[in-house]
Amino acid sequence: MLPSRVLPDGRTDSAPVTLIEALLAGVPVVAAAVGGVAELLEAGACGLLVPPEQPLALRAALQRLHGDAALGARLVAAGRRRAGDFAWDRVGARLRALLAAL
Repeated sequence: MLPSRVLPDGRTDSAPVTLIEALLAGVPVVAAAVGGVAELLEAGACGLLVPPEQPLALRAALQRLHGDAALGARLVAAGRRRAGDFAWDRVGARLRALLAAL
């Protein structure tokens, strides 16, 4: 669960490492749709997204996940695939290509 919020100055969690770690660990994720979280979770394909600072929506998503084992299994499988995009060998190759293009 990542119940992030937008700070008064507009800052948010852009792509929290803890979220990637949860996906890699096989934990189904419920997160607030702030910053880069929705993109990281592929618009909800890899985890449930809720509006920030909406505790009732967060509760509903957690209850939905708790009551639907098949949903949890789908999110875990999709999350592990997505988290693989952030493995060091893949990130390193993309960074190397980006730097070579400069």
